[in-house]
Amino acid sequence: GNIHLGIRLNALQKNLTALTEWSDRPKEAKKIANKMLSMVRKFKKIQSAPKEILEKEAYAHGRLGRVYLDEGTKESADNAMKHFEACRDILKAVGHKQGVASSEANMATAKSIRDGAMTDVYTEEELEIHLNTYTHLLEQEGEGSHRTINAGMNVANVLHGAHNSIEAERLLSKIARVSNRVHGPDHELTQQAESRLQDFKVRIVYFQTDRG
Repeated sequence: GNIHLGIRLNALQKNLTALTEWSDRPKEAKKIANKMLSMVRKFKKIQSAPKEILEKEAYAHGRLGRVYLDEGTKESADNAMKHFEACRDILKAVGHKQGVASSEANMATAKSIRDGAMTDVYTEEELEIHLNTYTHLLEQEGEGSHRTINAGMNVANVLHGAHNSIEAERLLSKIARVSNRVHGPDHELTQQAESRLQDFKVRIVYFQTDRG
């Protein structure tokens, strides 16, 4: 029944969160997320799923999208796009407005990679979606949460892609400092922020050199 499925999905969700936030084990993450989706599909064949079950389904799609997005190829970005879209549609159906906004921001990023245009592809609307997500998470979870830091890095990427390099670097510097303070210098998020910051700085130097 609902309760039994909910308990099993909760356990799988905890594992999935650990695999995607605290370590880099994409194969295991995909396996668990797909298992969650399969369980929900079987349940739906018998009866309509309540909101709590649908939210687990959306979560699995969202995490699968992130795993595929991290692979960084056009093909994986296309897969990511499909999962983010499924996540968005489910959350829209259950009235989860913030989740819809986050999914649409992720879809915009996936589309950029899929279409091979990670630079100057962002519209003001896409920037606004990312900013709203980041602002919401800052208020709800604080600046040191995993989701807030990831959302902040997304904003920095959009700013950089839209040629607001100085603003992007300033934001990323702040995020890297926060992650270092909260999670430590060896944490994956801190290293990711630092690496991206160095990448931004190198590109700015190249751009200035090219301009003479």
